Amino acid sequence: MKKHLQVCFFVIFHLSVCAQYKVFSENMGNVSVGASTPTARTYTGFENYNQNGITYGADIGSTATVRSTVNSSSGYTTASGENFVNIAGNASAYFSINNIPVTNGTGLQLSFGVSKSLIAENGSSLTVEVVMNGNPPIIYSPTLATGSGTTQWYYVTATITIPPGNLLDINFKNTSTSTNSVAYRIDDILVTSATPLPVTFDKVQATQSNGQLKVLWITSSETNNDHFDVEVSQNGKDFTKIATIKSKAVSGNSSTPLQYEFTTPVSAMALAAISLFLAILSIGVKNRGRQATLLFTTLLTTIFFISCQKGNIVQREAANKIFVRVAQVDIDGTKSYSKIVKVIDE
Repeated sequence: MKKHLQVCFFVIFHLSVCAQYKVFSENMGNVSVGASTPTARTYTGFENYNQNGITYGADIGSTATVRSTVNSSSGYTTASGENFVNIAGNASAYFSINNIPVTNGTGLQLSFGVSKSLIAENGSSLTVEVVMNGNPPIIYSPTLATGSGTTQWYYVTATITIPPGNLLDINFKNTSTSTNSVAYRIDDILVTSATPLPVTFDKVQATQSNGQLKVLWITSSETNNDHFDVEVSQNGKDFTKIATIKSKAVSGNSSTPLQYEFTTPVSAMALAAISLFLAILSIGVKNRGRQATLLFTTLLTTIFFISCQKGNIVQREAANKIFVRVAQVDIDGTKSYSKIVKVIDE
């Protein structure tokens, strides 16, 4: 009986240690591109395209292409099929994903699907660079089988230690430069954490139309989440809270996507108030009294002028200078933030 309990304890402990929670995944999209093979930097069908500040192959030098052929990922149980990224061996082909939010992630791991075009290659010419917060890259190359029948798809987990941080970049580079050198195909990228993030933001966007500011965000998971604070800024650095939205997750926990939306009028008066409020905060303590009075007078004048305008007209030029972020607040008061996004016209 004792041995049985020890085995059960080992299994439970092992599962708890090995459990990983999804932070980010990318399946390269599922809409066929046919024979067009767009470059990764111009392709808009990525699973996370235009979401939460994430960018793909942003450098114009990237020549990696997106393809949809019979060579689509297969050979492992989680293969998505459909599209993949092809990285040719010409020393200039690479594929990058930048600005992946990983705040509060621990024990981060990177996994991905990969195949090669030549049986003699062992994967050493595929260099994967993992960059946290802009620091020097951590390098990994997979070890793939060689010989007949080894051009199949493999699913590998990088054997590297990824430090904690806020923003993660991943670069896949083909360093082979020989004649008829190998091409690598990449698919089903996954980043996991040993502990669940308080909130995983799948999408954050802010738009303005007809005098209304609309902020929309989607979470893929929430843990011990209490509420969100919607914050705005005119310089992308100094933020002011304009709303608090309660979490939809039961008891603050959810493993399914939840969508939130907040709408408020955006008037020139409100924008002026934000601008002047930030200006007041930036004034030195000694001169704050005299200059604050001047700013307050200016604010009153602005309000009076606006009130005289028919319909309290929205100034789109000013609205386009607003930046928005969503602060997630845990039940214990701990905060984390979404990516900062700029308000765009809808």
